[in-house]
Amino acid sequence: MHGLAKVLVIDDDPQFRHDLGVILNFIGEHYRLASSADLADSLWEENWALCLIGHIHSQKKLGELLDNLAINSHIPVIALSVHDQILSGMSNYVGELELPLNYPQLSDAFRHCQEFSGKRAFDIPQLAQKNTLFRSMVGRSDKISEVRRLVEQVATSEASVLILGESGTGKEVVARNIHYHSSRGQAHLYL
Repeated sequence: MHGLAKVLVIDDDPQFRHDLGVILNFIGEHYRLASSADLADSLWEENWALCLIGHIHSQKKLGELLDNLAINSHIPVIALSVHDQILSGMSNYVGELELPLNYPQLSDAFRHCQEFSGKRAFDIPQLAQKNTLFRSMVGRSDKISEVRRLVEQVATSEASVLILGESGTGKEVVARNIHYHSSRGQAHLYL
């Protein structure tokens, strides 16, 4: 997903909803935050990549939400662990997130949603591929942007690349991104 599609977050806790928005913004996802009171029909007219269900305080609103999700069964659903029992019987239920959230957990959940939707990163047209770059390279600083630009530049060439840096700076992440976006990206990578 990462920048290509939108995540619908439904949670009745304003602080948690805000915190989730900050996390999604940080990792570069497009999203919309809503409470269960915002469940108008127009909300379901958008093309959602996934629906993340958080804390829903009213059983009536939870029932309305389940009805909407049953009608829109093409939208993969991820639940916080508070609702996993209720949602697990739905055909579009993909999995649950446990608190506290972490990046690997979110990344896995998003990958499962892509699999549910039948989408694969290598099926995305070349023009759209730029938006799917750098799944594991998070951040928006000028330095990270420069690294992304360099990876894009070198991935299209046949040049050998030497990646230097201190321990823990992400050399392997850069190497995997260069390989993934090169012409050899579908071959196996051994580091």
